[in-house]
Amino acid sequence: NTADVRIKTLHIYEPCVYRDEILTLSKTLKPDTVCYEYFMRTASALEKFTSIDRDLVPYNSLIREFIGKK
Repeated sequence: NTADVRIKTLHIYEPCVYRDEILTLSKTLKPDTVCYEYFMRTASALEKFTSIDRDLVPYNSLIREFIGKK
């Protein structure tokens, strides 16, 4: 909160890109996992989104850092 400038880099389609992978991961987590409750709330919220094929994300997008280069 002490920065002179803040840049919001969220792309509106990000939740749609991450949806399927996070929902798949949520099925493998055990309740004693660190941040389990937070992760499950996030997964529950993402269920409301429609997934977007990761191939539609531009190859040079920073989102590729999280979803791979495929």
